[in-house]
Amino acid sequence: VMNGFGIEVEVLKQEKIVKSSNQFIISYSGTVYLNQEFRTLFEGINKFARENSDLEVILQFIGAKGFHFGNRELIEDDEAYAFTMLFTDRLPWSEAYMELRKSNALCLTSYKNLKGIPTSKLFEYITTDVPIVLAPSDKDVIEEVLTITNTGLICNSGEDVFLSLEKIHSNSTFLEPNYSFIEKYSSSFQTKKLSNLLDKI
Repeated sequence: VMNGFGIEVEVLKQEKIVKSSNQFIISYSGTVYLNQEFRTLFEGINKFARENSDLEVILQFIGAKGFHFGNRELIEDDEAYAFTMLFTDRLPWSEAYMELRKSNALCLTSYKNLKGIPTSKLFEYITTDVPIVLAPSDKDVIEEVLTITNTGLICNSGEDVFLSLEKIHSNSTFLEPNYSFIEKYSSSFQTKKLSNLLDKI
């Protein structure tokens, strides 16, 4: 039984969005944990930014201002990267969700050696119709959800990330989400699933 996504998603999905033609925005929403490995993502995004110098490539951390990765703080003006990193304070849920929908791609990472952790943002991500890049894979529940819903690309190297972003940039709608499976991760469906399990006890 998963956390699932709430009914509010259906309301916000009706709102129109406009994406910039000269920017490519990759978003990560919520808490950054010390056991997450961003190196693979950064390598691939950096190569993508260098190969597409006509684009302003932005890696946006929504609600993660002041968080750390590894042993150092995330730095907006890190000159080692050809892309821009932006950080926002925590936003109301509806605003954060709309920022996800305005993005060109969404990103997730695994939690190193931990298994069975389907981060709650995963279930919001799969409802956005925005391609998701998982790097590196958890080889577990996150990969399984992205695969069964056909909402994301599984990457285990910086080159995988680069090629995935190139594919998204050339055709943002090449993935065809499986909405019947996505619906099974709604909070209402998961609640019924829990209720059925309790009835059997």
